[in-house]
Amino acid sequence: MFDQKTIFERDHRGRPAAGFRRFAAAYLAILFVSHVSAASNVTVDENDKLASAAAFHRNLRTDTLDSILGTHPDGAKGYTITPRLEGGVVAAAGDRVSLLTNKACLKQVFGIYELEAVKSFAGKDDVGIFTKLRFKLIDDWRSGAQHDGKQALLVMQGGEIERKGETLRVVNPLLRYVVGGTYLLVAGDRKYVNWNVIYAYAPFIEVRNGRIYPAPVDPLFPLGTSVARAKAEVRAALQKRACE
Repeated sequence: MFDQKTIFERDHRGRPAAGFRRFAAAYLAILFVSHVSAASNVTVDENDKLASAAAFHRNLRTDTLDSILGTHPDGAKGYTITPRLEGGVVAAAGDRVSLLTNKACLKQVFGIYELEAVKSFAGKDDVGIFTKLRFKLIDDWRSGAQHDGKQALLVMQGGEIERKGETLRVVNPLLRYVVGGTYLLVAGDRKYVNWNVIYAYAPFIEVRNGRIYPAPVDPLFPLGTSVARAKAEVRAALQKRACE
């Protein structure tokens, strides 16, 4: 994993530091593979474009895709966004019961998911680029929920599209998912449980070899925590404090 300070600091000439350049190269490769491998299996409609613009308006640039002047190192036109970079720390023991019960009781999705397919698209009036991701639920960690196998649809700001013979890309460091990968997905508000699509940023929490590897931003569990231990901690928290 990348250290947050290393990723976003700059060298003595004002360029992104080497850590960021390595991160960006890896990210672009991941996003390209995800975008190409299963884009045709995800449907994007006008509601997705409208809802995306509304959900991410605070971080959305107003220039249209045709007017973008910036370029990435590989020549693709676009820019990078930095959502939620205030950082976060794993909650102290005394706060963890509240933290975990809030996730299990209030989140629309909270559990282990596998990414099945993705599709990037231009936003309403060609403002912004977004990516729609389709996940399959493997293990539901929410209180009283048993919906294993159910799909979850998540839209986040960022992605890559081809337009008029050009590659356009909005890089979002949280959008690092790979089709076929497994993740601890935490997103949405449970009061909107009947909504078909969640339009929200989600912390990137990868699951590899039965262990959790969160991004530096807002980690729920320490790096390398086993999935079994993390789930047991959630269940123990719910026993101490039931959902209201």
